[in-house]
Amino acid sequence: MQKYKLENGVYLATESIENVNVINLGIFIASGSIYENNDTRGYSHFIEHLLFRTKKNGCYLIDNLIQKGVKYGAFTTKEYTCYYFRMIPDEKEFVIKTISEMFESFESIEEVDFDTEKNIILSELRNYQDDPRVENINNLMGISFTGQSIANEILGDEQNLVNSQLKEIKNFYKSVYTESRAVVSITGSIDTELVKTLKQRIEKIKRNETKKIYPILKFYSNTSILSKKLKNSIIDISFSFDNKEGKYTDIELYIFNDILGGMGKSSLLFNIIREKLGLTYTIQSYIERFNDLYIINIHAETEQANIEKVLIEISYIFNNIDDFITKELIDISYKNYVTNLSIGLESPMDRMFFYGNNIIFDRHIDINSIYEYKKPSRSKILSISKEILLSEPSCSIIGEDLKDSYSLFFK
Repeated sequence: MQKYKLENGVYLATESIENVNVINLGIFIASGSIYENNDTRGYSHFIEHLLFRTKKNGCYLIDNLIQKGVKYGAFTTKEYTCYYFRMIPDEKEFVIKTISEMFESFESIEEVDFDTEKNIILSELRNYQDDPRVENINNLMGISFTGQSIANEILGDEQNLVNSQLKEIKNFYKSVYTESRAVVSITGSIDTELVKTLKQRIEKIKRNETKKIYPILKFYSNTSILSKKLKNSIIDISFSFDNKEGKYTDIELYIFNDILGGMGKSSLLFNIIREKLGLTYTIQSYIERFNDLYIINIHAETEQANIEKVLIEISYIFNNIDDFITKELIDISYKNYVTNLSIGLESPMDRMFFYGNNIIFDRHIDINSIYEYKKPSRSKILSISKEILLSEPSCSIIGEDLKDSYSLFFK
């Protein structure tokens, strides 16, 4: 992989891969809900939709790409927005030129397209609001990061979207779609001539620069009980860990999460609470990273009568974690990590996402170095478990006829 920082501040990552007949292009912008305020909630996601409404000579630019067989998509996270395109090499010059025009033509978006897309997004938002899993996760974020932009829903606030104006969206676009907030990643059937063309086109971008300022996050320990008529209740628990000093490596934290509940049947939560006790069909843990703050999340779904039993078992596992974490379990988790890593970097498209993700977060990880990580020691994993699991978590439970006393399990 070759990485360039161009004169205007845009990072470009390229990798030519032999025996591949497709080009994968990703454009990453540091624009997500974490960079929004109360007045601009949902704007990053709104722009993601509107970019595909840009026109030239009265025609939608995206239709020109569709006619060339280009496969495309986009998504917005709390921290960035990504647009990705897959094309055959024969169409590369036309496709790259058209993609550039999409970004250059944002100012020309018309009110009729803005109103149409607003209705689509409001429908999308309402669909999400009807999902109790999404509702509970959003509530958990809200109580864990009270008053902070990271707690904002990616799709935004309904009233804020209803009241939004096209002029406001265009102003937000100009403030965040700037050079130092952009990363371009391209892999597959590429050559030096294409890289040269791409550099020249990117370097033409000249905007009024705004710096990316990542907010300082503060995690709060809270418990919330939501009343809703459901057949199964939903439990979501979050533990936070600040790794600013780099005390633990990514592999150590991810292996700990795998052992806890991230690798299915071999993980503790799944093996004990589901397989042995039959208390729930769904139980797992997963890890999120926001800059240097890591969040270990536990998600479980169970009938109301089993909530207390599930919480008791989770607490039991936490309090006796030393007895459960064995060298054998660490070995299984390490092999699981290496396998998932290899699968995740097998395709040229996966590698394109890997490069874009790491650079947008200022990590600049060498893809070869991640294969050199050694298996963590048992003492290291136990140290992580004590620091994380013995901290005070946040918990949100949604269901029918729930007890306020559930919060006592997290005191």
